Amino acid sequence: MSEGSQRARAGGSYSVLLGLLALMWGSSYLFIKIGVETLPPLSLVSLRLLVGLAILVVAVVVTRTPLPRDRRTLGHLAILGAVNIAIPFWLIGWAEQHISSGLTGILQRVTPSAPVIVERSAHGTGDGGAAASINPRRGAPSPRHRAARRRRR
Repeated sequence: MSEGSQRARAGGSYSVLLGLLALMWGSSYLFIKIGVETLPPLSLVSLRLLVGLAILVVAVVVTRTPLPRDRRTLGHLAILGAVNIAIPFWLIGWAEQHISSGLTGILQRVTPSAPVIVERSAHGTGDGGAAASINPRRGAPSPRHRAARRRRR
């Protein structure tokens, strides 16, 4: 797909859409900070998840998407929802009682990058772990790439 057709499908500039996404994503920490001033973190998370559930139920009904019915899949989805959504939302709300929303946003950005930096520091490679975490296009080297680099030393 050419760049022109991608831009036409998006209905405008990607930079504008990316800016809107960043604004929405970043402002969520501000709204969490405001929310934990009036509600306990667990109540805030419950309310957020209930609103999300209501929106998803409407989407499922409108699109007539079949839901899984077997207990194993439902159990896996419940664990996934708790570990990847409910617990982190609760911890973010709890943390925002003690730190600013801006710092929360920064720490959220650093979290996926931290293992790369720690791994590179621990193994003494020190060859740009921070750069790999800041520039996601660079990415972390594969194990095969690291092994080849060790052989060259």
